[in-house]
Amino acid sequence: MQVAIFTIMCVPTLLNPDVSHLKPLTPALLDVFEQFPPEIQEKRRRLVPKMKEAKRDGKKAWIAYDTLYIDGRPFPPEIQEKRRRLVPKMKEAKRDGKKAWIAYDTLYIDGRPVSQ
Repeated sequence: MQVAIFTIMCVPTLLNPDVSHLKPLTPALLDVFEQFPPEIQEKRRRLVPKMKEAKRDGKKAWIAYDTLYIDGRPFPPEIQEKRRRLVPKMKEAKRDGKKAWIAYDTLYIDGRPVSQ
């Protein structure tokens, strides 16, 4: 759940149409902080060192909710391991002349998801 609190100052122009004595409003700095459940916060905290390491290696890395993305691909350890197990099946399907790919953690052969 994400919560945002905004403070808006309005000029009472309807009550007092002469507002020449008021200072013009300037945009204030706005800080936005994401709030996540404690288990998600802990998972994100564990992913930050891996993200920093990927950035030091010159890769594009970011965390979205509880998933680390490196060069546009998700890399939590369990997903990475699942993808690693699917690669041989994908290569075998391609050798058989079928169109195969892996999206996130699902193997697709000829456009249909394959159960593991």
